[in-house]
Amino acid sequence: MCGRLLQSESFDNQDNATGKSWYEYDAASRLTYAENGDAWIALTYSPAGQLLNENINGTELTHQYDAAGRRIQFSGTQTERSYQWQQQRLSELQVGHHNPLKFAYLPGGEEQSRQTDTGFNLQHEWSATGLLLGQQLGNQSLRRYRYDALDRLTGIEDSHRGSAEFTLNPNSQITAVRQRKSWETKAGFVHLFGYDSELNLNEEGFGSEYGGNVVSLADERMKRQQRDYDKAGRVTEVGRFQYRYDECGRVIEKSESKDGFRPQSTTLIWNDEDRLTHIELPDGRRYRYRYDPFGRRIAKECLQTQQQTHYLWDGSTLVQQSQITADGTALTSTEYLYEPGTFRPMAQVTTRHNSNRQDLHYIVTDHAGTPQELVTEIGDIEWRGEQALWGKYQQQQFNLKIQRGYLEDAANEALSCDLRYQGQIEDRESGLYYNLNRYYDADSGQYLSPDPIGMAGGIRPQGYVDNPVMYSDPYGLVLLYRGMNIDEYNSLIKNQTWAYGNGSMEGKWFAESYNDAVAWGHRMGHGGDTFRVVQVDVPDEIADNFYRVEKLDNIGSARYAELEDLNAVNALNEPKVKVKWSREIKAKSKACK
Repeated sequence: MCGRLLQSESFDNQDNATGKSWYEYDAASRLTYAENGDAWIALTYSPAGQLLNENINGTELTHQYDAAGRRIQFSGTQTERSYQWQQQRLSELQVGHHNPLKFAYLPGGEEQSRQTDTGFNLQHEWSATGLLLGQQLGNQSLRRYRYDALDRLTGIEDSHRGSAEFTLNPNSQITAVRQRKSWETKAGFVHLFGYDSELNLNEEGFGSEYGGNVVSLADERMKRQQRDYDKAGRVTEVGRFQYRYDECGRVIEKSESKDGFRPQSTTLIWNDEDRLTHIELPDGRRYRYRYDPFGRRIAKECLQTQQQTHYLWDGSTLVQQSQITADGTALTSTEYLYEPGTFRPMAQVTTRHNSNRQDLHYIVTDHAGTPQELVTEIGDIEWRGEQALWGKYQQQQFNLKIQRGYLEDAANEALSCDLRYQGQIEDRESGLYYNLNRYYDADSGQYLSPDPIGMAGGIRPQGYVDNPVMYSDPYGLVLLYRGMNIDEYNSLIKNQTWAYGNGSMEGKWFAESYNDAVAWGHRMGHGGDTFRVVQVDVPDEIADNFYRVEKLDNIGSARYAELEDLNAVNALNEPKVKVKWSREIKAKSKACK
């Protein structure tokens, strides 16, 4: 078959050669071997085309499947995982020698509970349209969620963190967050946001509210912070941080200015594949990042101490990171387990190799899939995390023996969770969040390099999602949305392929925003009382083929994709276009006769 990539060569932004990559295929055009300067990967498949073994630099990851093609075992990390299924749903997860985690579901498919015989018991409550309404751990209510008539999140009641209320503009962007801690009775905290005509966040305000008084960005009591952008829509300055870019639009220097101190600068070096290869921190530490031929980061090394972190991947999800000393001794390994086919984490296993101690914690995420609690097998909360909108993460660990909590940076914690928004893992040395295809900077709320699909990624090629409490971007790529009738949705989920509809079109239309997808769904009606809106992640080589219309049907920007592109699979036999979540919407109109 023609058109298969056989060899590629890359350079950094200082024109230094960084290596070559080679690729080999079998008679069925499946990738069987790939190699670059940092890794080699050998792949074997079943007669049905399922990935059986992935050997990366001598570490072998293996997969076993049942007769229906569902994965029932995964091994090669520190801890083996086994899966049991009922009616296409995960019914039981076995992690090493630990007690199995059992799942129960509602008739509509929503997860009702996950629990163990040792005391962990997480319950979920859902709306009639599939929105998460509440979470309960044992006898303790964790969170309650509120939504408006458009199914947009407008409030969270958290038993520990207190309440948060969200005000949204017509673009579903958050204009205000009002928070009140559970122990406060009068004063609340308000965080206001302003946007420019390109939907960029350009102003923030911080302050306190007393007695529910409405505060605006013009209020003199507010502490305001501006964000400056260049003509390409990239942040050049926000607060005490300044950013400098190369001709490819990648951040090559981030400086922090504090009154009375010299600016502290971080230097970044990229290769011509837009992968960050080196970073130099203000204290002089230098780190090197290594990637496999698929672009997944496999190692991080401090060049001064020669200490390394090694990474293992299951397709596009990070399943293990291990801390390695200069002499090659493994210190700790942290494994991550996810809900099948998603980036939503559900467990973390930490192994301390010097003592052979292993701890399993279940990860409780919020409605958006962001870790909120680490819970023991007996149901005790030992860690909490809280992420500001587009911003920094705060972690809280509990020492149960002395019954007190303390707040510190994650680097000083005995127990922590490095996972952030879906698909992100924090690099503690720099504070950057690695997002598979890009690096996210919480100080500016943007990626440090443009979307690899260029302007096909939208008018904000380095921006994160417009509303991080509603959306996520696990690949660091473009997000699209499609409204569909229930039959099309059920077929897509069951068969994991996009199929022809009843009309004459040989492809599918996608909206660039959730609200536009809902608007098209209401206009089409989809022949029933409800329809589904799905969010999909699209990689660069697929999105490049999409036909884009700036304003379709007088509603908004849309893209048309052929089924051949939508059903393409990658070298690991995974769908390239992945459904990340869906939401059921009550239709306002029927289809035209």
